[in-house]
Amino acid sequence: MSAPRELSPRDAAERWISKQRIDKTDSTISTYWYRVKQIVEFCESEGIESMIDLSPWMLDEFDTQRRARDPKAVSLSREYRTMNQFLAWAESVELGQSGISTILDPPSTDKSDEVDDERLMADVARQSLQQYRGEDVVGGRRACIEHAFLELMWFTGARLAALRGLDLRDVDTEAQTVEIHHRPDAGTDIKQAHNPERVIGLTDATASVLADYRDHNRHGVFDDENRQPFLTSTRGRVGESTLRRYSYYASLPCLGGKCPHDRDPESCEWATLRESSSCPSSRSPHKVRTGAITNMRNKGWSLDDVAERVNTSPKRIKEHYDHPDLHEQYQERRAAKVDQLKLDGSNQTNSDETQNS
Repeated sequence: MSAPRELSPRDAAERWISKQRIDKTDSTISTYWYRVKQIVEFCESEGIESMIDLSPWMLDEFDTQRRARDPKAVSLSREYRTMNQFLAWAESVELGQSGISTILDPPSTDKSDEVDDERLMADVARQSLQQYRGEDVVGGRRACIEHAFLELMWFTGARLAALRGLDLRDVDTEAQTVEIHHRPDAGTDIKQAHNPERVIGLTDATASVLADYRDHNRHGVFDDENRQPFLTSTRGRVGESTLRRYSYYASLPCLGGKCPHDRDPESCEWATLRESSSCPSSRSPHKVRTGAITNMRNKGWSLDDVAERVNTSPKRIKEHYDHPDLHEQYQERRAAKVDQLKLDGSNQTNSDETQNS
């Protein structure tokens, strides 16, 4: 059977996306679709109704328009690599003209370009968590859903999808554990990386907050799969976009400390759930995860232990997550080892030094 010559760019893109679902998470699929959709929308704006009519010259025009918007090199490189996978597939099944997968040239980047050092800093996380914990459950903000979500993000280091997928049965506040499970057939898949299904221990304080959330603020609802989610809205399992808003809001530095932008939180439009993502100092779930991983490393956790806890590899932690500043490199990780350099080889004050003091 020959390929249909009149398949539209949108239908072709949707067909390619459907083939990726077997081994990609929902979040990865969403990212892929966002990228290839740009080609689809360009074709529709140019009146290209059939995928076979997308010529190398028209792709060069797409490239010219895309670069004119002055994107970051690393962002454009990632976009083009995904687009080229789609275009190569279209070529291979004779839906696209020969050579279209060679037109979009991803900009060259080095490893430093691929790294984003932005994260939730430990002092901001500590101040926000202490502020939430110090308020009342009834009439206050302790154990509200954004507080519970921040506790889970900071102390587990888990990804957004893993925390959204938690069921009520997965959170044992008496044993002080959270169980992460991959349930793709029930609508909550997780990234299959280093250690996807796992049990994560909680601190006393975090377990107490989660128990208060469960007992006072969690809605007694079921999701579309007849499961009882732990993080809920009034209609069921809370959505990822809503959880992102909770992350931005709960990480506002003015919740537990002074505004770094010299604004009055009482009148600042950023200090609201709806607009908190506009604050330059608020953080997305991924940035909270990055801060949590760096904090674990600063607390002395080994790369292997952190990797097991957060479901990624030690190599990826070093490349993409763990980037301490100069102070952290010394004060948190090396200062305690200075005493090991003393001539007597002990961690105690040298006896000669004591006698001569």
